[in-house]
Amino acid sequence: EQRIRILELRLEKVKETIAGLRAEMETAERDLATMQGLLEERMVNIYKYGGVAEFNLLLSSSTAHEAMGTSYLLNKIALQDQGMIDGVLAKQEELRQAAAKMESERKSLADNTTKLASERKNYHDEIARSNDYLGKVRKERSLQEQSLKELQDAQQELQRTIVALMKKKREEQERARAAAAAAAAAAKGSGTTATRPAAPQPQVFVPSGGRLGWPVQGQISSTFGTRVHPVFKTKIMHTGIDIRAPHGTPVKAAGAGEVLYAGWLRGYGQIVILDHGNDLSSVYAHLSSIAVREGAVVKKGQAVGSVGSTGTATGNHLHFEVRQGGDARDPMKYLR
Repeated sequence: EQRIRILELRLEKVKETIAGLRAEMETAERDLATMQGLLEERMVNIYKYGGVAEFNLLLSSSTAHEAMGTSYLLNKIALQDQGMIDGVLAKQEELRQAAAKMESERKSLADNTTKLASERKNYHDEIARSNDYLGKVRKERSLQEQSLKELQDAQQELQRTIVALMKKKREEQERARAAAAAAAAAAKGSGTTATRPAAPQPQVFVPSGGRLGWPVQGQISSTFGTRVHPVFKTKIMHTGIDIRAPHGTPVKAAGAGEVLYAGWLRGYGQIVILDHGNDLSSVYAHLSSIAVREGAVVKKGQAVGSVGSTGTATGNHLHFEVRQGGDARDPMKYLR
């Protein structure tokens, strides 16, 4: 925009210069016309009299002093005639130079007009590109914010699902223990000595502080923790690790446990959740297929599904999480 303003000022200056030159040329042309008129009149007189009048004027002088005065005057007239001729020639040269300068200024005006038009076009094109880029950034930011919200909603839904399933499992275990205790009390009251089933105890597949095995071999493409978006500077919490692997690669149970959930979950696609006891669970997401059923007990290293890209995912990989009481933990602290 500053370049455009400079060119506009330059253009105005050139126009002012041309206007000044035009006024000077008009004045010079009028002066030249006047001088040419006088010179033409003088030339006509010289042509008519051919110098006889000057000669007769000298002869009519009565004294030498008068003749010298007359000669002086005639000489001045001749010098005036020469000056008039020189003046006409000078005016003609002045007009020629003014015309040449005006032509140069006109060329400069044309060049500056072209440059100004080009700069204005570039300026408007730049504004259009900036507006287009700004629109794309705003759209991308909106999509990124929408994706972030969907991710956060999915993470919260996963946490609620795990907490609800574990609560349901504990309640079922409590009911089973209560039923077993009631049966034992009834048998004791009746004096029955028959063998009664023991009350079910919570299963612990992975001891407290125990280690988990790698569910799949591959490169870790995304780690656990808060990340900052490189453009929008928004914070994104990644609740697990992403492990790249080819589509269909078997996904193995990181530890022995019971299948708490096997199915589809928003954002995570096809997912398997294993309960390892002591409120410890592991999550296997974006699976292309599921190989276990809910309620089944699996061994460490047993296939629970295959690598895929279902749900909100870019490319084939396993999203693996470790949760304690439903809260996400860094899987790297559990894997060996």
